[in-house]
Amino acid sequence: MHDLYGGGPAVGIDPDALDELITHAGQAAENVEEFVSDFRGRFLANGVSTTNMGQLEQVAEWVRDQLPMLERRRDIASLAAEQQGVSFVTAGAGELAFDTADEAARQAREDASQYMDGVRPGDTIPDEVYQLLMEHNGDPDYVEAFFNAIGGRGVAALRVGALDRDSDDGYDRAKLVPLSYALGTASHRIDFSDPQWIEDYVGHKAPGNTNVIAPLLRYGHFNDNFLHYAMDELEDIPAPTMEDAEAIMLALARHPTAAANWFKDNTRRADMYMQGRSFLMGNADVRAAFTSIMNSATIRARRFDEGLADETTRLLLETVDGWGREHAMTEIQQWFGELIEHHIDDLYDSVTSPAPSYFDDPDGNRPGVEAPPAWWVSLAEEAMRDMDTAAFLSAVFQNQYESNRSRWLGVTDGDNPDANNFSLAQSRYFADWFLTRGENVREQLGIEVDEWNKRMETAIDILFVGADPKGLLKDLSKRGLKAFLQQDKPDYDVDAAWADSLEHSLHFDASDIYSKRRLDDGSLPEVTIDRGNGPITFNGDPSTYEDRHGGRFVADDGSIMSLEEIEEHGGMRAYLEWIQDPAVQNMFWDDFSAQLPSHLTNN
Repeated sequence: MHDLYGGGPAVGIDPDALDELITHAGQAAENVEEFVSDFRGRFLANGVSTTNMGQLEQVAEWVRDQLPMLERRRDIASLAAEQQGVSFVTAGAGELAFDTADEAARQAREDASQYMDGVRPGDTIPDEVYQLLMEHNGDPDYVEAFFNAIGGRGVAALRVGALDRDSDDGYDRAKLVPLSYALGTASHRIDFSDPQWIEDYVGHKAPGNTNVIAPLLRYGHFNDNFLHYAMDELEDIPAPTMEDAEAIMLALARHPTAAANWFKDNTRRADMYMQGRSFLMGNADVRAAFTSIMNSATIRARRFDEGLADETTRLLLETVDGWGREHAMTEIQQWFGELIEHHIDDLYDSVTSPAPSYFDDPDGNRPGVEAPPAWWVSLAEEAMRDMDTAAFLSAVFQNQYESNRSRWLGVTDGDNPDANNFSLAQSRYFADWFLTRGENVREQLGIEVDEWNKRMETAIDILFVGADPKGLLKDLSKRGLKAFLQQDKPDYDVDAAWADSLEHSLHFDASDIYSKRRLDDGSLPEVTIDRGNGPITFNGDPSTYEDRHGGRFVADDGSIMSLEEIEEHGGMRAYLEWIQDPAVQNMFWDDFSAQLPSHLTNN
């Protein structure tokens, strides 16, 4: 009994607690019975009354009589808790239609015999059948026995009986809803993906049955097996309708743990869908439905199984990092932004860690998603290819930066006033990291446009090869076609004023400190890092990054150019990467009088 928000008592069940009670009650009854059995004869032999023993025996018998009812309540509540992702449910509480599982199953078989015996698809189905399914759709004992009794052909008859040509979706909701919900409950007891059941239901062995599978999945909460079977059917011939594909995907999305397990087992197919490389993704509703699957497999799954959700999120990060030149649909890029917001603390810890290899291998004893910084780079840059998502993430990163920075500002240590400088440097690096992601995306989008235009021009030149007496006309046509197909570079401009202002401040420090710390060859004092694959030495030499990314950010006199000059010389990306060089970071921390962690020193 619980009091909900002061609004009065509400009856509900914690399935795990009830299961423990059943175990203890059964053991207690057994102990009483053993005691009575052992001592009744002794009491009688010594002339001691056994009246109390008889009463104890009656209590033990009463307890045993309650166990089937309690077990039934537990089973009903367990299924509801699994569906809702909570530990306390009302299902199974209150008055039960049947006290025991046997009573429920017996009545279900009687109802199936009375209403469905001999019924075939196309026969008239009494309305009472759908009413019974509505009444008992949450009772696993009843629906299991009912659907076992009528078999696949009986379910087919119920589906056909729910058809309504005058409705928008072709079905009478008053009939399809109870059928779907009841089947969903039964699917946790009956394997509807079994080939024999499918053959009985469909009427043949051929694949491509989404037209008769999808309607059953429009409502309710189905077991993994049937959902995964339905997803497999999407790739069979004949191809599904977009409406059926959407229904199947939404059914999987309603079951987060099933969605997570599907993604684990079907990563390549998920890649194909996320990248829009399936004809199914040509429909906006299907794209939205598949995005819901990925959201359920990662974010929503945490409510049901946190460990599984962390595992699938890490798998997603690893997968996206391996995409190379492939890219996600806009809907998925936007969802990537939501995923990053949900795991912004995990991202922050990874990318600002003084020991990046710490997150290479997940540790079950540490909470959250553990992934290498490079994986977060890939996910963030993929998300930021969509400018709206990039703008959204700018606000997310700003909030995270300000939150972490404010946590350490004003926190002092009387013995070491610089004790927080490392944490402050991490937050500043985090902002820098975001700016670098935007700069990388802007450059990559420009490169892709250049490559497109080059391939397009080559293709058109090949198309117009050959003798042509009207050479002028051909030349005009070719130039016109090129002008028509040529793409312009995108105007990629993400509002990151919070980071830009920080960058100007950082730039001033970098220019000033670099001029004091630089060696004769332009490099900085070396910093050696061992990330698990052997020591790597960094010296902060600007020419390394200028050569790698093109452009310039160092003037002829060896000083750091102004940000405006860096933009003019095309060196912003090189500059932002240089700022993240450990030797450059070292000069900042040294200036703050903060000591670097030992693995970032030459000692």
